[in-house]
Amino acid sequence: VIAEFLAKNAPEYSQSQVERIQNEVMKLLENERFGKLFGADSKAEVPVIGEVDGKIISGQIDRLVVSGDEVLIVDFKTNRPAAKTLAEVPEVYFKQLRAYKSLLEKIYQGKSIKTFLLWTDTTQIMQIE
Repeated sequence: VIAEFLAKNAPEYSQSQVERIQNEVMKLLENERFGKLFGADSKAEVPVIGEVDGKIISGQIDRLVVSGDEVLIVDFKTNRPAAKTLAEVPEVYFKQLRAYKSLLEKIYQGKSIKTFLLWTDTTQIMQIE
């Protein structure tokens, strides 16, 4: 299914690129650690818009999980090489997740909101702030 999607939507990808992407996606979906991210309480590609610190913010959350008293915001990153430590994470990613968190705090008042980066290259998840 992934290969078919890429062939239709990104015909410029070589066979080896398609295989690499397909393998990355399957590693994520099959990894038990990420089951919650793809479970019944999760949503993909969630658009958000609102005001944060006097600025209008518009974005799209890659995975949003809302369950019980907790909200998880997960942004997928395809950087190569993937960051191994928080010190290696570009500042723009911190700003992006802070903005998403600020917007969702207005919606999910009283819930614990946690933000994460999921590095597709290494299938590592990193909690931010």
